[in-house]
Amino acid sequence: MPKTATISKILPALLIPDADQELLRDLATTLVKHNFEQYNTLYVTKDGHPDTRLWVPTRKIEGIRIYRERLNATGETSPSIPSLLLLGSVVGKLDDIMYGVTAPTDEALKIKSSCIRDGVLDSKVLEELEVPDVNEPFHSVTIQWRLYEDRDYVTLDTTGIMETPWGERVGYSVSHSVGFPQFPSFTDLNIVRGNIRQMSATLGLAEERENLT
Repeated sequence: MPKTATISKILPALLIPDADQELLRDLATTLVKHNFEQYNTLYVTKDGHPDTRLWVPTRKIEGIRIYRERLNATGETSPSIPSLLLLGSVVGKLDDIMYGVTAPTDEALKIKSSCIRDGVLDSKVLEELEVPDVNEPFHSVTIQWRLYEDRDYVTLDTTGIMETPWGERVGYSVSHSVGFPQFPSFTDLNIVRGNIRQMSATLGLAEERENLT
């Protein structure tokens, strides 16, 4: 029985058919478009706070404020996991942030986790569907596996930079759970397969603004 920190060394190849790879690329595009549309319609006050009828403040870390999506008006629980919204600013350029976010290879994914200490114990890029190039150095579409303590995730991940209708550059990082019948579970190791649903797909947006000083 493998130790949890070495599971990535024994994971099988997914061998995804070309037609399914194309469907996954289309799904990545759809997820980005959906969340980007939400971003463009997000109402924020002049002092940088979202609509309190929709978002509940939960935490503040230096210049970043974290909000949780409210339950719907009837008080019923949303059918999907509540979204999280991060607002604030950090010093630096968008390209620098995206350089740290983009992890299209197995080695890059492990280095990223080591640097940001995101709690990932083991990980592997299972499939590279689209890789960065000189024209789009931050665009990637991959299938990733990540292990946290007693829970693991198999996700479709995509990163890149888009432009708003008013000309602002926005970086994105989207993660959405996917399943493959050929990919094993690890219940014998007491590891539960986690799920990131479409409506709560993790979306990090970094908007570049001019230096006003």
